[in-house]
Amino acid sequence: MRLAEFIRDNLNEIEKEWEGFAKTLTPSAARLNKSTLRDHLPEILEAITTEIDRSGRELQMDQDIGVDRDRFDRIAARHVSMRLNS
Repeated sequence: MRLAEFIRDNLNEIEKEWEGFAKTLTPSAARLNKSTLRDHLPEILEAITTEIDRSGRELQMDQDIGVDRDRFDRIAARHVSMRLNS
């Protein structure tokens, strides 16, 4: 089984583990609800699996034509911003 396929087939389990781990990161995280702890996870996992599925040639072509490859940074920045505001 490929990693991207594993992630897609086990989204619920991954989300549960993510939530449990996130609650241990800071004292305030333990008070966050399930929705808040998982808020950007589907988007993050989709970006990861999309990248895994791409071939090396596709990645090189994107770099050659200047395709925006910063989506992980944008997702992370939104997530961090929301956490700081809460």
